Amino acid sequence: MDKYIQQILPEKFYKKWKEGKSDLVERHEELAILYGDLVGFTVLSRELAPGHTMQILNDLIDLLDEAAERHQIVRVSTVGHHYMAMSYAESSHENVKRLLQFGLEIREIVRRYAKDHSVALAQASAVCVGGAFEGVVGRKQMKYDVWGEAVNTAHFMSEYAESGELLISASVTERVGGDYLIEEKADVKELAGLKVWNVLSSVSE
Repeated sequence: MDKYIQQILPEKFYKKWKEGKSDLVERHEELAILYGDLVGFTVLSRELAPGHTMQILNDLIDLLDEAAERHQIVRVSTVGHHYMAMSYAESSHENVKRLLQFGLEIREIVRRYAKDHSVALAQASAVCVGGAFEGVVGRKQMKYDVWGEAVNTAHFMSEYAESGELLISASVTERVGGDYLIEEKADVKELAGLKVWNVLSSVSE
């Protein structure tokens, strides 16, 4: 039980849990949130055997988790073919850049995987910086999670991200926008009032 809890919780929350503390939650003024969607997976799951579908999903989650570790990004959760990750924007703008670099890399990871395995898949993601909470939810079945305004906004933006797009909000561009080649996505009426850009690449590439 102890080993399992250690595996599913970040170290800081695991230590609090071991000490018997119940306030396993932190509020942040600035978290950078990435919410991603594996475009084409729903259609693919109708065409392939369940075991094959699960193999593809596990392969990609493993690859994304490895990329998150390389970029020192926190993988928050996976829900089906959705993937959420975050970094602590309040401590450094470099952490926001790491999350964007992660977003660019997973776009390429999914593209390569789709090509190598002849499947119609692509990554679509959105990144937002804003207030949010992180903590441990549940008592009998504990789960690490992040929730709040930044998560809601990133999730909403991701619904309008097309295949291969990495959308970012104004809260991201004002911090690190000059380090990336971006273009405004202004043709979606549902995003009216919310300025959104698509990241094409890093300026250094």
